[in-house]
Amino acid sequence: FHADHPDVDLQLIDGEPYESIARLRMRDLDLALVFSLDSWPAAMDYDGNLVARDGEIEFLRLFDDPFLLMLPKGHRLAASAEEIELVDLAEEQIIGSPVGCAPWGTDLEHVCEQAGVELMFQAVYRSVDFQAQQALVAHGLGLTLLPRLALTALRDDVVVRPLMNAPARHVCLAWPAGAYRTSSSLAMAEIVAVLTDDVRLQTG
Repeated sequence: FHADHPDVDLQLIDGEPYESIARLRMRDLDLALVFSLDSWPAAMDYDGNLVARDGEIEFLRLFDDPFLLMLPKGHRLAASAEEIELVDLAEEQIIGSPVGCAPWGTDLEHVCEQAGVELMFQAVYRSVDFQAQQALVAHGLGLTLLPRLALTALRDDVVVRPLMNAPARHVCLAWPAGAYRTSSSLAMAEIVAVLTDDVRLQTG
């Protein structure tokens, strides 16, 4: 990108999906890489408030990042080579995120309702840190679900297995609707789309 656009000042800013959407709406960003869930749009903050109205932001869906079930080695389900069913988790403690910090539990609860399964979420051990969740699972304090892209550094005392009908993060490229898109912005969007082709094949 720098070779083709040497005069462009490129800045990378980290943030939650709704924070990036709000900055797009204010034209503080040109592009944002965000994710949404089936029951939680990228424009909704963790209190359930929308930071942008329909039509204010455009999205290009790049790929889905499915959640996988993480178990300690030696768990009764760890040897399964098939997708694990939700009903198999009915008696398990599930380690989630603190209330108001991450919405994936809402999607999981919705999937469970459709399957007629009620999961038990840990009331004591909760974390938004993926490595901390791995440690809690490894010490037998419960099971958890983590997105596939978060499993680049997997402990050797845990295993991951696919979960039938598990939630997935829908990873998208976003930009302000109706805004003038510069040649450099279009070029960056094309680069992101090309770079995520391999991820789409791996997670699709």
